[in-house]
Amino acid sequence: MMNKLVGTAEIQHRALKLRIYPTEQQKLLINKTFGCCRQIYNNRLFERNQFYDTVIRPVEDKAKQKELWKTAHFSSEKEMKEKFPYMKEVSSQALCLATMFAETAYKNFFEALPFKLC
Repeated sequence: MMNKLVGTAEIQHRALKLRIYPTEQQKLLINKTFGCCRQIYNNRLFERNQFYDTVIRPVEDKAKQKELWKTAHFSSEKEMKEKFPYMKEVSSQALCLATMFAETAYKNFFEALPFKLC
């Protein structure tokens, strides 16, 4: 009986459209946050690409490549904040998410390739 009700039920989609009007100070903070997140994302991908080109690619053995990836060290949010002091003005949560998104993007890129680059 329940399957018949669910199968014939109409699907309703709802949407909520919001518009925000930030103050000048809020606009400045939003722009700083986006800029710092973009810099962390790009810097993280650059480090990983550089590590891949210089360390991983020359090694032929797959087991050795996995071991090298495990021992790799990439700059953390703390190191980035020390290197770029203006990042201290931005939310740490946003910077952490930018790092996580960069890692996910890099992993997804190599999983989606139909062939191996090595």
